[in-house]
Amino acid sequence: MFIVQPFVKETGIRSILGFMSLATKWGDYLFPGITVLTRDLHDVKAMHEVAVQMEVAEVPPRRAEFQRHDTDRKIAGHLSRDLKREGVNIASGELIQRMSYWQRYGSLIDHFDILSDRRPRSIDSYRKMIFEKSFGPGKDIPEVRKRRIRHFKWYRNNRAKLMDEPKQMGTWFRGEQGAWRRWWLTGLNPPAKVPKSVWLVRELEFFLVVWQTLFEASVLLLSNSGKVNSRVARTSRPLEKFLEVLLNLRLEFSPEDCRHLISLGLRLHEDYISPRLDRWERDVSDLMGVENSIDRFTTLHNGRSLTTLGARESMGLLEALAELHVRYCELQNKNHVISVHSFKDRVLGSRLPVLSSEFTSTHWGLFSYRLQASLTLWESHKYQDWRRR
Repeated sequence: MFIVQPFVKETGIRSILGFMSLATKWGDYLFPGITVLTRDLHDVKAMHEVAVQMEVAEVPPRRAEFQRHDTDRKIAGHLSRDLKREGVNIASGELIQRMSYWQRYGSLIDHFDILSDRRPRSIDSYRKMIFEKSFGPGKDIPEVRKRRIRHFKWYRNNRAKLMDEPKQMGTWFRGEQGAWRRWWLTGLNPPAKVPKSVWLVRELEFFLVVWQTLFEASVLLLSNSGKVNSRVARTSRPLEKFLEVLLNLRLEFSPEDCRHLISLGLRLHEDYISPRLDRWERDVSDLMGVENSIDRFTTLHNGRSLTTLGARESMGLLEALAELHVRYCELQNKNHVISVHSFKDRVLGSRLPVLSSEFTSTHWGLFSYRLQASLTLWESHKYQDWRRR
């Protein structure tokens, strides 16, 4: 029997400072119509086949019926038959969903107005619909389409330049490949022909990586030692050392490494982030133009701008991050996951965080996997592992 497992919201929070919501807005700007949930065009095809079968285009009121969880059983049946034609044998009952197909693909279906199309397409046709200039159905206006395709092609052409988690830090930023890694991490000195919006997002991700790592490490240190470190490191190569200590701490906790990581993060904040924020916000304004409000791209969930946060220093910055964290937990109605109420007053919450920044071939920070979402959908390899069974 086909089952849609009930989608229960997690008791924890994935974005302890609420940065994910800001990253989502930028992800929607970079790749309109594509989210991290839209992973395979075979799913889109099966959904469209069921919509045609249910005559959703001819009888619009049936759209609500189509969006119900009950429809997933029909979609799974079509998906199973479609995959079988490609040599992938998966019984419909094995296509268990933790979210309904509509929850995963609704934004894409809406963006391209697929339910108004009275005939299903081939996988290649859906791919062209999303990633080629010659197609343009639904609500996908030319300007938005060009933006998505430009970013997708740039990322696809440069994706191979990223490597897995560094093993030898001494050589990680050397040579041409090292220069690429450095700019990808920091947003500084991008190569030629990088789309300005990708450049700005790489800078933003660096800001968020440093701030979130500072917050997480400070909570862990306060919990371990009862103290907070607000000392700014005075050392050469703070970026390399920050990354090296962060990777070490992800493997094994050490209070001394934690203190070192915090002092390096504060150094990066003062030297690499705070001086850049005004210019970064001006560049965002220039990119968006006067017709668009930039607030949703530059303002945090507490109503304060990134430049306001960036103006804080040392203990003031840590306390501002604690306030931001508490506010986010309150907005999510999850006070039980507050990890610290105040660094200044040394008041811990009930749940410790983990160091969340990753540096692998698909992540490189906190949210850059959103860039990978476009390539994942274009390749549509979600079910390829079944061929090996």
